[in-house]
Amino acid sequence: MDNRPLVIQVAQRISVSDGGPAKNAVDLDNALQTYGNVDSRLFWLSGTDEETVIARGVSPLAPQRPLRLRLAGKSKSTRCSLIQFLRHAKQADLVIAHGYFLWWLPILSALLSLFGTSFVIVPHGSLTARQQGISKRKKALFEFLMGWYVRTKSEAFIVYSESELNDLGQKFPDSRIVLSTIGIDIPIQRMNDNVVHSPVRLLSMSRIAPKKRIDLAIAAVKQLSDMDIGVQLLVAGSGDTKLLQTLKKMAHSLGVADKIVFAGELAGAEKRSAFLESDFFLLPSEDENFGIGFAEAMAYGLPSVVSIYVGSAESMPEEAGVKIEKLTPEDLTFGIVEALNKDYSIAQLAAHSHALQYFSWESVVLGWVELIKQQRKASAETPKFIRPDRSNS
Repeated sequence: MDNRPLVIQVAQRISVSDGGPAKNAVDLDNALQTYGNVDSRLFWLSGTDEETVIARGVSPLAPQRPLRLRLAGKSKSTRCSLIQFLRHAKQADLVIAHGYFLWWLPILSALLSLFGTSFVIVPHGSLTARQQGISKRKKALFEFLMGWYVRTKSEAFIVYSESELNDLGQKFPDSRIVLSTIGIDIPIQRMNDNVVHSPVRLLSMSRIAPKKRIDLAIAAVKQLSDMDIGVQLLVAGSGDTKLLQTLKKMAHSLGVADKIVFAGELAGAEKRSAFLESDFFLLPSEDENFGIGFAEAMAYGLPSVVSIYVGSAESMPEEAGVKIEKLTPEDLTFGIVEALNKDYSIAQLAAHSHALQYFSWESVVLGWVELIKQQRKASAETPKFIRPDRSNS
């Protein structure tokens, strides 16, 4: 008999275009199975098999592969019918719902409440102060009609940064909020001569999206070149195709197109090579609930220049890189120059050590396992269905 805790995860999509949240759901599923001795099952609702982070090589396949939830029809080998899903959910010790403003979340909340199954919500930055200012009316309507119900039925919100914790605490002061982090697989620390290349190799690896401010990195290449600092920039990632064309035109207009490579989505060996062959990682984002690219850069011992709005960089040691407060080309340029003036071998070691302490799955999954154990104990002490006592009637 399998006595392991059963954890169910539910995500709208696990596609590459969904960035960090999709990768986090898949990687957490894998980590719970690999490091946590947990019977973990991940279900997703939309998108194609070919678009998933697994199919594209961004995340490894877990021993029990994620299943596409079919709301109707017969299930296939990589599919799961609604009836099958409900059977799993009824038996689960904990359900993890990824996202918040989703049509199915209130329905799931009601069903889990009926089953007596505990669940937590991972909003993935959808409730930060910045995101609260986007599509205000739609979000207010969701909160008025369904959000309040979801919150009363859930055990807690799981957040990945201090800033998200503070924003969520102000919005929902009566809700339980648990601060966690996102884990990554830590590679062996790179072996090189600890010397910055000439020209300097800069790396931007993220979704192509306006908030990532890749335009600042391109402008910084121009300014560094004007300062007679040889530099190359590798832009890796996919996403907004119109923005990508705009960025390419910007590089041409500034006369630095020959110094910038737009590599598209990288995975596997190509992704590892990009980290290993670069000198500095750039992430001057306007708003980054976590920032998985930064965590991966730290794991490879890659010193970084990031904005103060990158959640995963809140605890970055000073030796490992530079944090900029203003999102201007000048500030990013000066940040890169400041990073160049640091002792590079010390910066590499500080970055890798920081990743080992904060981002390794072996340590991150311990917090999840403890939460699962707490819910399992509470479930054992409380019957899932409580019948009224009519002995005195």
